[in-house]
Amino acid sequence: RRFDEVYALVKEATGEPAVDPVRRVVESGRRFELENHTILVARDGSRYYVEDSAAPIIDADGGLSGVVLVFRDVTEKNFKQREIEYLSVHDFMTGLYNRRHFVERLAAMDNENHYPLGVVMTDFNGLKILNDAFGHDLGDEALKKIARILEKVAPKNAVIARIGGDEFAAILPGTAERDIAVFSEKLRAAVAAEHVNNVPLSLAVGYATKDESSASIDEVLKFAENDMYAHKISEGSS
Repeated sequence: RRFDEVYALVKEATGEPAVDPVRRVVESGRRFELENHTILVARDGSRYYVEDSAAPIIDADGGLSGVVLVFRDVTEKNFKQREIEYLSVHDFMTGLYNRRHFVERLAAMDNENHYPLGVVMTDFNGLKILNDAFGHDLGDEALKKIARILEKVAPKNAVIARIGGDEFAAILPGTAERDIAVFSEKLRAAVAAEHVNNVPLSLAVGYATKDESSASIDEVLKFAENDMYAHKISEGSS
């Protein structure tokens, strides 16, 4: 049978057939290695990530008499690598982006293509009290609830991150200040409507926008933090 009838290779990104390594070697007479993210589709439809290489078999007269193909199943290795890559930019508890990714994306969006660029800083009020009174498991549950609310309420183009123990942040590119104010109020109200063990949740929210390149993104970030802390102080006793 033809090689490509037995050995079904597809590209991960598109699902299209990958290069036939045997045909490539026959045509070129040289060793060939498949590019990364190649998938072998088994007869039962199972999919396996593979790394393989094909090399010509040269006879005594110097002619090509065949091709030898060597391949390895790297499915588990691929999944572990993806898990490492995921954890490098995501918060393990909430699944949101982490502080490192937030900082990188904020720097990347600091250009006129994304102005007005909004930054929203939030702080979960009373996490320490909740942990002390009911245990860290309940505190973790509250953080996860806030993360899900952020994902639900935020615009689709927002970059949402957990940047500290009880701090969350969002980048809103191309968003006017009035729209960020509406988002902030909606977020506060959605969190206040949630309860954990009959305890209502509370979120302090501050925001700022950058409208022109002359402003420093660090100053905008600081202004949003100060705005958040002002709300936290005013709501702290309650």
